[in-house]
Amino acid sequence: MRLIRRFFLFISIYLKRYRYLILASILVSIVFIFILRIFLSKIPPPKPKHYLGVVGSYSIQNLPPLIDDLLVAGLTKTGPNQLPLPNLSTHYDISDDGKQYTFYLQPNLTWPDGKKLQAADINLNIPKISLSYPDDQTVKFLLPETFAPFPSILTHAVFNSQGQTPTGYTATVTQSNSGSLKDIRLESAREIYIIKTYNSLPQAVIAFKLGQVDHLYHLNNQPDIKPNLSVSIKAETDYSHLVTLFFNTKDPLLTEKALRQAIAYLLQNKNFSKTKALSSIIPTSWAFNPLVKTYDYDTTRGIQLLKDNLPEDKQQPEFELSVLPEYLDTAENIKTELEKFSILLTVRVVTAVPENYQLFLGTLDIPPDPDQYSLWHSTQSTNITRLDDKKIDKLLEDGRTTIDQKERRLIYFDFQKSLLEELPAIFLYFPNRYQVSRGQPPL
Repeated sequence: MRLIRRFFLFISIYLKRYRYLILASILVSIVFIFILRIFLSKIPPPKPKHYLGVVGSYSIQNLPPLIDDLLVAGLTKTGPNQLPLPNLSTHYDISDDGKQYTFYLQPNLTWPDGKKLQAADINLNIPKISLSYPDDQTVKFLLPETFAPFPSILTHAVFNSQGQTPTGYTATVTQSNSGSLKDIRLESAREIYIIKTYNSLPQAVIAFKLGQVDHLYHLNNQPDIKPNLSVSIKAETDYSHLVTLFFNTKDPLLTEKALRQAIAYLLQNKNFSKTKALSSIIPTSWAFNPLVKTYDYDTTRGIQLLKDNLPEDKQQPEFELSVLPEYLDTAENIKTELEKFSILLTVRVVTAVPENYQLFLGTLDIPPDPDQYSLWHSTQSTNITRLDDKKIDKLLEDGRTTIDQKERRLIYFDFQKSLLEELPAIFLYFPNRYQVSRGQPPL
């Protein structure tokens, strides 16, 4: 008890002697904390950084599609049913001859540095197309000839000379010595995206496992990554690519469409557990025609077509099937199915579309607009099947020079029927693409 009394006596004497100093210290501390809180509230929090990865070889002129998905900074954007909709513009007009497109910009658009977006800032370098600016909010495109798909090519992001977009982002790119993109930094007032490019899927997977990126987008094959509580893998149908069995229509045997049709009838498994394709136009498109020839599995019809159209000395036809490495399993399945009907296939792996081939298994790149002039018109070097059909040529020509959407729709309905009748290729399936995320994905 004596020790306790002595302790409390000591405390009371100390507080009595230093009470003013203690009170002053408390007041100063409260004021300091108050001022510090005000000061800290004025400092913006650090921007969240998202590290993303894509696979492929890209350049300044060929940015990854993921960039447009993030920025949404084109004059137009792709809407439901693949229709082009105004984006930076409020609306657009088309002249009667279809050669002039006038876009009216949204008011109050600014660059990240605060400068107001002027029409003259829209300086897209499109070959053979001239631009004019009637006023600060209007951009006119003059085309050398009518081209109905034109609005669909204006979905790519608009940049100024500083790499800024009207949607608030500034882009900075890092290139390799060869000129290909290594990474792209997109920074806005809210967040930062760092997109890294990789030459192959294994490289991207290693980068993900090492923590260099937290998200991988648009992967063509399922990655060697196991999902867990923090890592998720999402698969979705990739409607921008179509796995296709192409015929060389100038090959002595395959020049007859009946023989191409026979092969289609004899393939039982055309979609290989993926999303089945009916035509070369995607099913979500406003121009898709579901009422086309489907070539459902029909051995009787297929065998009869073979018998009626094969030369006497070719009753057991042999073909070489060229295939890209990623579709080798599909090629082997096709080989197994056709050999049941004495159609012999030799499978040859290639890394690109071969100049000379009989059958080729690869992909079609499907644009948002149904215009497929470059794929099937007889004058185009990109028509790898060498299809030469006057009716299809005329439909493709009319489809890109007809402005009225209802009329275009009828043209492309007829085009799909004709294409499936001639069958320069068998449209198999839309492949999956994969997204891997560690934590919550930003998209």
